[in-house]
Amino acid sequence: SIIFVDITVNDILNENKACVIELVSQILRQIIFKRISVQEFPQIIRLVQPHEEIGDILRLGPDDILKRWVNYHMSQLQIKERLKSFSEDLKDSKIYALLLRKLNPKVDISFMNNQNLYIRAQRLLKEVPKIGANVYLKYSDIVSGNANLNKFFLAELFLSCIGLSDPTDEEIKKANTLMDEI
Repeated sequence: SIIFVDITVNDILNENKACVIELVSQILRQIIFKRISVQEFPQIIRLVQPHEEIGDILRLGPDDILKRWVNYHMSQLQIKERLKSFSEDLKDSKIYALLLRKLNPKVDISFMNNQNLYIRAQRLLKEVPKIGANVYLKYSDIVSGNANLNKFFLAELFLSCIGLSDPTDEEIKKANTLMDEI
């Protein structure tokens, strides 16, 4: 559900930019993040950590699933960086570049040698179509650490190319049983 606090029809009619952006953001969040689920992507089961059960992953929200997904791919690459913040941790484009390269080895990440964060982010966004994803943000949004736009962008990458193996029939059956209980 979408909750609007202190937003009136007049705010929208008078084109109150902050209110309209918040409204659109909440609508997009409901549409996009609802798809990040085990029901739609059973591969999410692969994100269960050794000390967890499948039921633990079923209780995670979309933000936590996205972080877990990125960090899973970083661990597969044996990279020490981990995504904790949708803002600070993505500003230098390193996690994005490594993730894209993991999802498609044809992604060129030579731009990471450039020390200019704006050029890095700009070149990163040119590589995104190689995994079948669309670009919905500007390079300056990455460098400035716009957490909301980074979440939407990661969701687009996830929905376009999850890069996880399919679970077994037994794992799906167990997840379905647990989803009925939750």
